[in-house]
Formats: sequence, structure tokens, C-alpha cells
Amino acid sequence: MHKRLLTYSVLLSLVWLIVGGCKKAITPAPSPATYPSFAATVNGIRDSNWVVTTSGGKGNIGGYTDVTFVNIDASSANSTSDNISLCIYYFTGVGTYPLNSPPLQAPYSSGVFNTGVSSSVVEYVTNTNHPGSVTFTKVDILHNLVSGTFSFTAIQNNTGPGIVNITNGSFSNLPLH
Repeated sequence: MHKRLLTYSVLLSLVWLIVGGCKKAITPAPSPATYPSFAATVNGIRDSNWVVTTSGGKGNIGGYTDVTFVNIDASSANSTSDNISLCIYYFTGVGTYPLNSPPLQAPYSSGVFNTGVSSSVVEYVTNTNHPGSVTFTKVDILHNLVSGTFSFTAIQNNTGPGIVNITNGSFSNLPLH
């Protein structure tokens, strides 16, 4: 009797271990902090149109890399013609890069702001007199993701008269293709 009770106990324990061990692991949804995002303040105004994430479907963000070149683009949620581009040549990883190359010199690193409707877009570009910088705070080579901050002052069409100030810029978990 004692032996039979011990056998049943062992069998029940094995069944419990097998059934209990077969539970599906629940994978949580990614937190909002892991979605690619981009934000900036334009001429002192930070509105929801320049807080862009891929999870909300507003605006458009992306990145591109080719050996030592990185380009980051974001379109405002209010217009497909309003966009900010950060073009960085001689990219080597985490660090700060100037956005102040002389106009029309290639290759050059620059910050660009475009605004308007498709038929009359106004372009603002950084140069030596209207500089900026981008700081890459995280570069994930395995997943091709970058995060960082940026700011720049750009002049209309490299000659004036208008100036735009982009401050408090940030991007996180942005995939580079």
C-alpha cells in the first residue's frame, strides 16, 4: 500500500511538472520607448506635429547609411512637405558631429529644414555661419539602430533672408537601412 501511494505521488508530480512546464510564454508588446521616435522644436514651438513615432502612424521617419554616411529624415505629421534632414558624412559611431559645412561642397554634413506645399517648398540649410550639431548617444550595430540629439540654425536657401532655429531635437531607436 505504501509503495503504491509513493508511485502515484511520483506520477502525479511528473504530470504536474510536464503540464506546468508547457505553459506558453507571454511576450509583452514593445513599450512605447522602444518604438522609433523623432521630436524637435521649430522656432521655439514644440507641437505634436514634430513629435513623430512609428507607432502612432503620424508623420514619417527613417534613416539611411552607406559606409561612412548617415542620413536621418523626418516629415511632420501635418504636411508631407515639412521635413527635417540630418546628413552626416564621415560617421564613425557614438559622438558629436558638426552640421556646418560650407554650401555646395560635397561631401558635406548639414542640417536641412524644408517647409511649404509641394509647389513652393522653402529650404533652410546649415553652413559655416549658421551651424548646428548632432550627437549620437547610442549606436546599436547589431540591430542598425541609432539614438541621439540635435540642434541647428539654418538660413533660407543658403543666402537668406529667413532663418530657422531647430532645438531640443531627438531621435531614438531609429533604424538605419
